[in-house]
Amino acid sequence: MKRISRSYFIALVVCLPFIAGAQEKQRFANMDEALQAGAILNGRQAPRNVNWIEGGARFSYTDRDASGTPVIRAYDPRTGKDTVLFAPTGLTFPGTNQPFAYDGFQWTQDSKRLVFSTNFQPLYTRSGIADIYVYSLADRRMQLAPKRARTGELSPNGAVLGFERDGDMYVTTLANQQEKRLTRDASEHVYNGHFDWVYE
Repeated sequence: MKRISRSYFIALVVCLPFIAGAQEKQRFANMDEALQAGAILNGRQAPRNVNWIEGGARFSYTDRDASGTPVIRAYDPRTGKDTVLFAPTGLTFPGTNQPFAYDGFQWTQDSKRLVFSTNFQPLYTRSGIADIYVYSLADRRMQLAPKRARTGELSPNGAVLGFERDGDMYVTTLANQQEKRLTRDASEHVYNGHFDWVYE
C-alpha cells in the first residue's frame, strides 16, 4: 500500500470540503471566494505554518480573514471543524495603544500558549534580535517576555524560554517572568548562543 506524506494529507484534508462542493453547482459569494476555490482545486494553495497541536488532535495553520488580517486557525481532521485561535484585531502591545503585530510564533508544548517574536531587527543575513511576547489562549492575556532577545527557544515542557542577549545566555520562567542569567563571559570576540556571521 502506498504511503501518503503528512503534508499531502494535510492539504487533502483542508481541500476536501472544496472538492466535495465542486460536485454540485454552487454560487460563490464573491470573486475572491471563487478565485480561492479555483486555486485550491488547481493545487496552488495549501495551509501555511502547519503545526500539530493538542497531542495531534488538531493542527494549526495561518490564514487571513476577510479584511486581509493574518489569523491563526485550528482544524480538526476528524470532525472537519475549523476555528480561529488567534486574531490580532483589537489587540495592542501591553501598556500601549500600538496595534499588536508579529514576525513569527511557536507553540508551547501543551498547546495552551503562543510565543510571538515581534519588532525583529536584522543583524546578519538570517539572524537578528526581537522582543518576545507570550499569549495565553485561555484568558487571552498577552505578556512581554524578554526584549531584544536572540535565538529564543522554548524548553521541551514549554515552561521556560531560553535566549541570548548581548552575547550571554538567559532563561525566563514564563509562569512568573523570572529571568536568570546563565553566562557572564561575553565580550567583543566571545559570545554564547549564536554563530558568527560566517557560519550562518
